This record gives sequence, structure tokens and C-alpha cells, in this order.
Amino acid sequence: MKYLSGYSLIIMLFLQFFQSCGEQHHEEEYTDEFTYETEAAVETIRELSEVRKIFYDLYSPVEAGNIFDQIGAVYDPYLLNPPENATNYNTSSKIALNLGVYGADLSFCRLFGQTQESINYLTVIYRLAGDLGISGELIEETDEIIKQALVSHPDTIFNIATRLYLNAEKQLKESNRESATVLILTGGWIEALYITTSFYDPLEDEDELIIQLAGQKYSLERLISLMNNFRNDPAVLEYIFKLKPLAEEFSEIEIFFDEGGVDIDTISRTITATSEPELKFSHDNLEKIADLVASIRYDIIK
Repeated sequence: MKYLSGYSLIIMLFLQFFQSCGEQHHEEEYTDEFTYETEAAVETIRELSEVRKIFYDLYSPVEAGNIFDQIGAVYDPYLLNPPENATNYNTSSKIALNLGVYGADLSFCRLFGQTQESINYLTVIYRLAGDLGISGELIEETDEIIKQALVSHPDTIFNIATRLYLNAEKQLKESNRESATVLILTGGWIEALYITTSFYDPLEDEDELIIQLAGQKYSLERLISLMNNFRNDPAVLEYIFKLKPLAEEFSEIEIFFDEGGVDIDTISRTITATSEPELKFSHDNLEKIADLVASIRYDIIK
């Protein structure tokens, strides 16, 4: 058995899902007269490539739906952070964290065709982005225009949200507030992991879910490494310490691939698994991970 490096597995797990997501939207044909939808559909692939660079080879919050799809999740609105909670977030760090949380929640709703709920979450995301100081034409769009577009084409949710997170990152970087981008990513990652662990049942045979869950070991390592670049921000430092116990639990999981079980494309810079990994873990370990994630997530959304 050959051990696959952490950074390589991040790319394998996340870029592989990104490619399948991109292919799906590339095949869509839109005939709606709403100009923004048509333009957004055409440019979705290019902009997602930019988001991939922005989020350091980790999922942006709006792409979390790919993970939920892989594990065979079912729609449960009670797993999500209610939109009305957004009024409780008054500090920039809480706003940034929950901007990530709501992005993952929107992705969950979109996956199951929950158009009205998706509209509610997208509206909240716009408002939080405005509270964080993000401006521009995307923020200035009226709720009515957004609703009209979503009724015609639910996939507009993906296009608009992708552009919003791209726009947010650019403006935060220009204003030397990149630590807020890291908090957005942290909130989205925790919410996606929380939803994923909610479907874990040690009494059932859930190989795909366990594979997806185990792979987050390396994305967490990458996330903490990224956060360490901004540890001078008290909020980022706080969550570094909160994530350390989770990283310790993830370190107990071992992931192996057969030699030759990974296909590396140096041109497109993607790594694809060609065989199922062998995992060494305990169900007690996974349950502890689920408990820690729930605790961190509660702290974020309270």
C-alpha cells in the first residue's frame, strides 16, 4: 500500500467534485430572456476556476452540495441554520463565519430543488455580505429581481452565489481583510461537515459517507495551515484553537491507496482516484469527530 500525501488527497477529493459540477453546468442550455442568467451560465466554469484558486483548493461554501450528493443525503431543513438567525450576528467575525455557513446551507437546499428556501438563504447571504462591507452590482440587485430569475431558472442560484463569493474575496483582499475570507471558508467547511456527519450511522454500511468524511482529515490540515497565516486576527486564532482537537481526532484516521491507484494529470493539475482507498478508523473516533463538529458549529451560529 502506498500512502497518499495530504495535499494530494485534498486536490483529489475536491477538484474531482468540482470537475463534475462544472461539466453539469457546461451542458446546460438557457433560453431565458433574463440577461444576467444567460451571461452567468456562460461564465460559470471560468468563475469557478477563479473560486478554486481563491479558496486554496478547498470547496467554496456554494460547492458543498457536491459532497452532500456523494453521500446520498436526504433533505432535512432542521439541519440548517435558520435564515432568521442572521439578525443575531453583529460582529464582523460572526458575519463572515455565517456567510460561509449560509453558503453551504444554500447549496444543500439547491441540491434538493428547494427553490423558496434557496431564495431565503441567498437573500440572507446578500444582506450579510452587505453588512461585511461588500458592495457592487451583485449586492445592489433587488430581491425581486433575484426571485424572478430563480423562478425561471433555479440554477441561477449557483451562478449568482458563485459570483458573490468571488466578488467578496476580491473586495476583502483589496481592503486588507483577507482574514475574513478565511473565516467565510471556515464557516462553510464546518457547516458542510456538520451536515455530512449528521447522516453518519455506525450501525449502517455507509462506505461512501465514511470515505468522504475521512478525506476531510486533509482538508482540515490545509485549512488550519491557511488560518495560521492570519493568526494575528483574534477571531481566526480562536478558531485555530477550536479546530485543533478536531484535527487530533482526524489524525487517528489512516487512508491508503493501492500503488497505481491514483491517476495524476500534470497538465490540468488534477489527481483522480482509480481505486477505493483502504481506511483505518474506529466508529468511536468518527462519533467523537461528529460531536466536536457539532460543538464548533453551535458556537458559530449561536
